Parts: sequence; structure tokens; C-alpha cells
Amino acid sequence: MLAASSVALSVIADITDIKSAEEKVRESQERLEGIVASAMDAIIAVNSDQHIVVFNAAAEAMFGCPAQEAFLSSIDRFIPQRFHFALERHFAILASKELPISPWPLDALFGLRTNGEEFP
Repeated sequence: MLAASSVALSVIADITDIKSAEEKVRESQERLEGIVASAMDAIIAVNSDQHIVVFNAAAEAMFGCPAQEAFLSSIDRFIPQRFHFALERHFAILASKELPISPWPLDALFGLRTNGEEFP
């Protein structure tokens, strides 16, 4: 009987550790979301298909596009056509390498606002 109660206590301890770890991850995610949301600079992140998964308030203001509209659209939407080939090549290079990520290969990149206006 002692062995069974010892196993039960071990399981309870394991569950407690898991719940504690989950809570720490949740708190960390909330902190990161708060930093991204309050950043003064535009922050855009894309997934492996180059679809937008993070588009903060500063990006909304910069590109003139609500985050809910930008979310899961292609990053190409916000890059002038003349940069699309270089952007695709850059993503291919990034996908083939491990971190650290290589810098952007061009001297400058322009953005494209929802109204069609380009900006550096």
C-alpha cells in the first residue's frame, strides 16, 4: 500500500510541475504580446509560407491596414512588386540555413501602404 501512495504522490507532484511550467509559459507569452503590442516600431512576423502571423499597432499605422485584415495575408502585399524576387530569394536562403539569420541582401527595401503609396 505504501508503494501505491508513493506513486500517487509522485503523479500529483508531476502534474503540479507541469501546471507550474504551463503557467510560466503563459505569463511569458503575455509579456511578449504586451511588448509587441506597445512597440513604437512596426513589428511583422511571417510563417514559413510568408503569411503574416504578427502585425502590431505600429505596423497598422505604417501600412494603413488593420491587423485583422493583414493577418495570414502574404507579406508580398506590403512589398512593391520590384522587390518580390529578392524577397523570395532571401526567404529561400533563410529556410536553408540555421540561425543566425543573414542580413537583408539589399541596401534598401520599400514598403507598400494599403493605398498603394511606397515608402522607404
